[in-house]
Formats: sequence, C-alpha cells, structure tokens
Amino acid sequence: MSAFQTKIHPTIRQALLIFVGFAAGCATNQFIDPASRPPHQEIYKPSIPLKNEAVSVCFTPNKQCQMQIISEINKAKASILVQAYSFTDRDIAQALVTAAQRGVQVQVLLDKSNRNDKRSAKDIITQNNLPLRFDAPQGIAHNKIMIIDAASIISGSYNFSAAAYTRNTENLLVLNSPDLAKEYSQNWQKRWDLSKE
Repeated sequence: MSAFQTKIHPTIRQALLIFVGFAAGCATNQFIDPASRPPHQEIYKPSIPLKNEAVSVCFTPNKQCQMQIISEINKAKASILVQAYSFTDRDIAQALVTAAQRGVQVQVLLDKSNRNDKRSAKDIITQNNLPLRFDAPQGIAHNKIMIIDAASIISGSYNFSAAAYTRNTENLLVLNSPDLAKEYSQNWQKRWDLSKE
C-alpha cells in the first residue's frame, strides 16, 4: 500500500477534517471579535460537513507525495488553480504546462518572493504563457494549494518544492469535496484579483 493510499483511522480522519476546516477559514466565529477585525477581513464561515468525501494523506520526506501531486494534475480535465509560497519543483511546473497543453485552464498565483527568486520555477510558467500573478500581502502569501476541476483540493504544509520531499517533514492532503473546493476557489479568486502580473 503506497503512502498516499493509506486507510485512515476514523479519529485521524476527524482530526484532518478539523484541520481542513481551519485551513479553509471554515471554523466557527467564536475566535474573532467582529469589532476588532479590519474592515476587509471576513468572519469565519460555519464548518462544512464532510461525510463521504475521499481523503488521502502523504508524509515526507517521501517522493511519493510529489508523485501524487503530479498524478492529480494529470487527471485534471477542466481547470487547475494554484496558490504557492515556494515554487521550485520543476517537475510540478512542467506537469502544469502539460495540463495546459491538453486544454486544461491553468492559473498560477505565487508569493511575491518568487518574482526575483532565481530558484523559482516561474520561468517554466511564463515561457509557456500560462496566466501568472504575484500575491503581495503585507506579510507573505503562505498558501500551498491546488484546486482541481472545482472539485478536489491539494493542501497541507507541503510546498511545491524539491526540498519538500527530499529534506523536509511535511504533510499533504488531497480532498475530493466540491463544497470545500468552492470555498477555496472563492478565496483564490479574491487573492488573484488583488495580485499583479
């Protein structure tokens, strides 16, 4: 059994779903005082219940995690939305290009640090004319997600970098949930609209 096909114990599954709820900004609003938040910041939405959705996990150091990401990209039929902090994995970048060449709409949103980082695989994206923007919040754009066909989400601590599978200890989640994908897509679109080429 591969690292990303592991059967998940119900307790671990519940913990993962709680993590995903927080990652998606889907926790309850008890943690935020509405009077103290900036005007542009939304209150967290209620949790989205996940019942029969497929969830898979992978942990690094482990090249199978990279292979799973590429496999998910290769299965895409219509769209891939990317949000990334570190983006140095050229195999993942090339898989995105290959997806675009077969007609998948691919859009890439990177942290502003990639603009001048010579290690960034952004050159593969730009050389192949994929839509690319740089997110420049006050801090950093620390997301590591892909939204595939408005139905599946790749998330976790895993940066899209070689270090993520060769040296680091990371976690990778792949969830099939159109409802959750919708929430992620809405946040992605907000960041895309605020970002620059």
